[in-house]
Amino acid sequence: MGAKVTSTQKEAGDHEKQGDLGHLPPEPDAALTSALSCELRLQCFAQTSNPNRSCCIVASMDVPVVVLGAGDGGVEELQLWVDDSSVQWALLEFCVGQGPLARQRMIFLHVNGERCSPIARGRANELTPEVQRLMREGLEMGEAFHATVEVKTAEEVSLSNLLERVLPFFTVDGSDGYTVKWLHSQYEQQLSSAKAAGIAATSSEPRSTTDAEQKSDSDVVGIGAHQASACSLYNGRDALKAVGEPMGAWNWVFFQADPVNLKVVGGGIGSLEEMKSCYEAHPTDVLFGLLRLGFGEGRLRRTKYVFIHAVGAKAPVVARGRLSAERPKMEEVFGQFASASVMMEIQHLADLTLDSVVERVRRAAIVDDDILGRDAGSPSVFSVEAFQKALQEEKLGRAAELQTLRRRSTGLGTGLPADLVSEWAGRPLSEVVSLVHKVGGPLNWALFAPDPTWLSRRRTVKTTQASLLPDQVAAPSGGYLRAEAAQASRASTPAKERPCKSIEEPDSAAKETEISCTSTAADSPITPAQEQPDAQSDEDTPRGSTMSFYQLHHAAHRISGPLLKQSSAWHGRWQLRWMEVKGGHLMWWHGPTFVSSEPVGMLQLAGLKVHSQGNTFSLSTSGGKQKVYHLSADIADAAAAAGWVAPAWPKAKYWIQALEQDAHRLFWSHRTKLPLL
Repeated sequence: MGAKVTSTQKEAGDHEKQGDLGHLPPEPDAALTSALSCELRLQCFAQTSNPNRSCCIVASMDVPVVVLGAGDGGVEELQLWVDDSSVQWALLEFCVGQGPLARQRMIFLHVNGERCSPIARGRANELTPEVQRLMREGLEMGEAFHATVEVKTAEEVSLSNLLERVLPFFTVDGSDGYTVKWLHSQYEQQLSSAKAAGIAATSSEPRSTTDAEQKSDSDVVGIGAHQASACSLYNGRDALKAVGEPMGAWNWVFFQADPVNLKVVGGGIGSLEEMKSCYEAHPTDVLFGLLRLGFGEGRLRRTKYVFIHAVGAKAPVVARGRLSAERPKMEEVFGQFASASVMMEIQHLADLTLDSVVERVRRAAIVDDDILGRDAGSPSVFSVEAFQKALQEEKLGRAAELQTLRRRSTGLGTGLPADLVSEWAGRPLSEVVSLVHKVGGPLNWALFAPDPTWLSRRRTVKTTQASLLPDQVAAPSGGYLRAEAAQASRASTPAKERPCKSIEEPDSAAKETEISCTSTAADSPITPAQEQPDAQSDEDTPRGSTMSFYQLHHAAHRISGPLLKQSSAWHGRWQLRWMEVKGGHLMWWHGPTFVSSEPVGMLQLAGLKVHSQGNTFSLSTSGGKQKVYHLSADIADAAAAAGWVAPAWPKAKYWIQALEQDAHRLFWSHRTKLPLL
């Protein structure tokens, strides 16, 4: 299947420090130029960076990962969400063993979609170490996950396949002879127990909680099936705002009798039926609720609010009186978000029926019409049939909102079914991870994906044509298109930010330097091809190099960017390479992310001869075999295909300027025995 399983108990190592990828060495204002260069690298090139670095794009954002969905249906439910045309990550909970020997085991699932384009896959996979690090954050004890599984298709996300591959990592005390079949049965029992516990919770009394649990669950205390959407909001005011809006995310909510903390007991989009289930599940509590009722559709829709004081049938007499005394304060708080037309007090489930509530609303509406002088036909709008139509419209609208949220999270073009939505989409990653880790919690899986907004920003580069020009510090006498370069620099960059400074050198330097600029055609047309290994030769890294790679790496480069280089192999294909001119050398790598390592090729510029025609030019040096290097600056299509995008890349004439200037500096360094700066 082309997948791998690795143990993940060891923290990911630090990534190799990236080299400077800026286009120019800092001239007058080093700090400003360095900052711009760092910003350029972050936004232009796909690279995995150390999250502790100040210039790391992952660390500079809250977390470029979004929650797609979560649930308690196990692997089969998760499989519905897996999209093998993208990169996704999932966290799965398994409970292995029985009784006191039961152990919680977590699986980190890496969906490396085989139908995902290579460039998009590379960008998204940069976040894999960051996602794994986030899984570990906030855990006081235990492992974030015990095994990592990589899959490439949705078909691989099956219970049997996953258990087979993680079997060595799921050792349980006293179960030396367990098999995949035994683990399969254990997992099925786990899911059945979780579902049974959820159903039983709807008719049981609320459990007692410790102070720490009350603090962590101070905002949402819902239980049972009606709690599914209650977890989507974090505090009471958010819940009231959702109900108070005419087409808000919720249409009902129940609170404990606490006007200060506003602890949510339950809420959702199921209207009166869900509200009745919540009331029935709290027979010993005194609750205060707000119910939004819609009547009619479209522009004829009317909205009414009902304040409900619900006293449980088994509520203690003392608690009933003490908590009911909070009603005026609760009414005042509710009034900040919605104006209730009806006030109801219920003590039995039979008091909370659709017919009785609609009748109370209709009577209040008739009174309002008499006072406000509305038309006589309007009261007929408030009927059970009109309510059912409005509720259906409301649910469809909410489903569309959730679908939009999911598509915004996953990006357009996803292969998931259009009706597959989740109330957990868009929630904080840390919150969802903690719920998956919670023993007996509401979730046993969660799925994550890269934020498409972050991915789109990675394709943008903020730079100017002036930043792509070679510097003019060591221009030889007469210059090479100096006036043109200075004019472009002045047009693109304010003079205060980048003053153009020239230092004239003796005229004899130009006469003694072996440089010629004759025009010859390239040997073959330019046809960018896929990456092929360079054919190396002794001339690629001359033995007579005057500087070590360590010195060259820390030297300021004159120009850098992509070029097409014709391979010296038999096929003669043109290959995209990232090149830099510095320290009297032309060096190249397979991409900008490799500049901190040794180049795949390096050419000393002593005795350089350049032959150019348009954006294509060839280089040759004196001595040895005099190997010729054919280069081209027509890299727009190839660079875009590789994900290297900028407003403009250096043209051939600027590369030639930089090469000749560095060759000239190298010549004078040899003449004067001074180090090449």
